[in-house]
Amino acid sequence: MHTNELLLFFSAILALSDQRFLAYSRETTGSARVPSGFLNSLHLGIAGRDGSSRRLVPPSLKRENAIPLGPSLSSRLSAETGVETVAPPPVKRKIVKKMKKKQDEPLEYDAVVIGSGIGGLTTASVLAKVKNYKVLVLEQHYKAGGFTHSFRREGGKFEWDPGLHYVGEMKDGETLKNVFDFVTGGRVQWEKMADPFDRFLFPEFEFGVSSNPKQFEQDLIRMFPAEAEGIKKYFVLLNQYKSMRAIIYFPRPVASMVRLWYNRLSALLNKTTKEAMDHLFSDERLKAILCGQWGDHGEVPSKSSFRMHCVIAAHYLDGGWYPRGGAETIAKAAKAEIESKGGKVMLSARVEEILMEPSAAAGSKGKKDKSEGMRTRGVRVRKGRAGGNRFETLEVKTREVYSDAGLHNTFTKMLPERVEECEETTEAFKTIRTDLQKVGMSPSSVCLFCGLKGDPEHLLGQKGGNLWIYSQTDHESVKKDASEWASSIPQGKAPPLSTCFVSFPSKRDGRYRGGATQADTEEETKQNGEHPEGAGEQPKGDVTAASEEAEESSETSPPSPRVAPKKFMGHTAEVITFVPGDAFAKWSSVPPAERGETYEKVKKELTEKLLALVEPHCPGFSDAVVFKEISTPLAYQWYANSPTGAAYGLPRTLEVDLMRTEGRLCAGGKTPVAGLIITGADLQDHGIGGAMMGGLQAVMAQHGVTSILKILGGRA
Repeated sequence: MHTNELLLFFSAILALSDQRFLAYSRETTGSARVPSGFLNSLHLGIAGRDGSSRRLVPPSLKRENAIPLGPSLSSRLSAETGVETVAPPPVKRKIVKKMKKKQDEPLEYDAVVIGSGIGGLTTASVLAKVKNYKVLVLEQHYKAGGFTHSFRREGGKFEWDPGLHYVGEMKDGETLKNVFDFVTGGRVQWEKMADPFDRFLFPEFEFGVSSNPKQFEQDLIRMFPAEAEGIKKYFVLLNQYKSMRAIIYFPRPVASMVRLWYNRLSALLNKTTKEAMDHLFSDERLKAILCGQWGDHGEVPSKSSFRMHCVIAAHYLDGGWYPRGGAETIAKAAKAEIESKGGKVMLSARVEEILMEPSAAAGSKGKKDKSEGMRTRGVRVRKGRAGGNRFETLEVKTREVYSDAGLHNTFTKMLPERVEECEETTEAFKTIRTDLQKVGMSPSSVCLFCGLKGDPEHLLGQKGGNLWIYSQTDHESVKKDASEWASSIPQGKAPPLSTCFVSFPSKRDGRYRGGATQADTEEETKQNGEHPEGAGEQPKGDVTAASEEAEESSETSPPSPRVAPKKFMGHTAEVITFVPGDAFAKWSSVPPAERGETYEKVKKELTEKLLALVEPHCPGFSDAVVFKEISTPLAYQWYANSPTGAAYGLPRTLEVDLMRTEGRLCAGGKTPVAGLIITGADLQDHGIGGAMMGGLQAVMAQHGVTSILKILGGRA
């Protein structure tokens, strides 16, 4: 309390006990009356002859800074002093009652989706539009979208997407395009990236990938004529796999027959990527090129399954696309579809527990039958900003819960270790947790977000394609560097960097052609039915899930508009390198603003080394950067609730793939709890496309394949 408020408080109390005060009151008004507003808020007033209240407290004392004394003190002072108190206006009492009643209303939805990543939004949108469900999506962050959201800096001048860099299979008629259009109501416009959309840069050579598969194949044969036969076989295998992926939507007997038809491919799918490449090719440079996209799933060739390699390679056979307006347009469009059916996306809502009950009624002796299993009955939610002091606990009733929070979070944080009502469920949970502990999590990344002083095409000759920079052709070197990260980072030193991925998001976004302004962005946002600041709950300032400084900024910076009219948007770049998430474990439990000088020193060194790694392959890049901000694995952990800061969730190793073929790790989506379904990337594959198809598969797991067939064919 400030000094002037203390003085005012004691002066007011003395005045009440002073008979001269009462005499003054009677002389002025004809009666001794003190409004209860004073007694409750220290706004001392005298009721005038006309019934109005004259304030004795200086106007500088604001009501919000006053000290509430409560009704009990009001009554006691009235009784002891004989001063009549004036009751507060009845309108205020009505408002309080209404608010209390609203808070007490139970929440009940047809389905609850945990997490608003693209997998969760897909599940929610499909349920809303196909089943006519009222769906509640619960997002623990204060922005919806997971890795399909955007963030801005410098008053909205620079914009980045922390998770979406490019997406394949967006040609009209492609299955993934059909699903995207259905989930978003066709509101997202896709723009194709210029060729070469991927460039692999090695010390002694480079290779640009064409979006024409035939051209891609011919370019490889021209560069490696001795490997022509193997290259042709490789492209046949990719096209076979692209056709084979649909078997997950077939009945099991049909799926088994399809697998036999593709027996030759299936044999390679049960190998690591390195084993398959060694079987097909002998030239190490060719292997390095074909495995150059390993960062899109996070595992080096010796650990990743060849199936996962085929997922990514087939996905980008026809090139890459980017959504006009950035990644957040996807989340906003899906959110609009969900809300159009009476659903809701609730932000800053962390699920603390998935609630269960026995599937069957009580046994003959009034005891619960432990052999009948469990089913969901709802979720318990903590509503409030992470790290904040104000929150409330809500209970939501539902019979269907879809978790896009990942297997680790679902089974280690949201479900009890032991289920007293059902021993079988307890054992099933134990088996899943044992498997999860065995396979671990995917690697993480460090990302440098750069604001450029001009168009990268004019400054650097970059038309918007991705750069994959490697210091050597052996991709396994990244795995060897992991030990250096673990020993160097805690001591405040950044290890040598040998690999990075560079993208230029602004060059692939059509808004920037012809010099798009932030006013243009504002107008587009309004046309899409959204306020420029974005829908839903917003933090103070403009913050992002991919920046550790975001939480600190949101608490200390005044609100700043994301869109500044008549001000040109700045071009941007992102530089990413892959790291073991546990390298930063020293600060994992420390809030962003309290990590100290050692942590800041590491970030500064990483920034300098990333810029130095890019410079030889893109001369002038460092000079073109006018704004930079770096995030570490702790950003994924702190803002995306990702265990160990993993960028992709479950690792896509051969071990995980073999477990899934055996029906482990909740393969297919269903869990030991009836009504609890896994959705998103952990159900199917990494990346935006994989997570979206996982969201679709989750609906199929609960409601059957007929519920999604029209969507796959683009007829919904």
